[in-house]
Amino acid sequence: MRIIGHIPHPRLHVTVFKWDERLAVKVARDLLELTWKFRDGQFERFEDLQQALDQDFFREAERLLDTMAALRHRISATEAREDLPDLL
Repeated sequence: MRIIGHIPHPRLHVTVFKWDERLAVKVARDLLELTWKFRDGQFERFEDLQQALDQDFFREAERLLDTMAALRHRISATEAREDLPDLL
């Protein structure tokens, strides 16, 4: 798998990968990332995929990342409380 390009976005890091004839898009923010993989022939070129990723796609990706961040925060908060020493 190799990186074939980046798509500029003000709040997200968007990377496009190619392996064999398939393309994948990784959208990352902070320590979270989402990946979409596309079958052979769905998008032939980087430019075709770039045109398909519109504002609605990125808005939904940000919503998913917000949900993931909230879940991570909830899990982290639970783990932190369990790690506190018992005080008498």
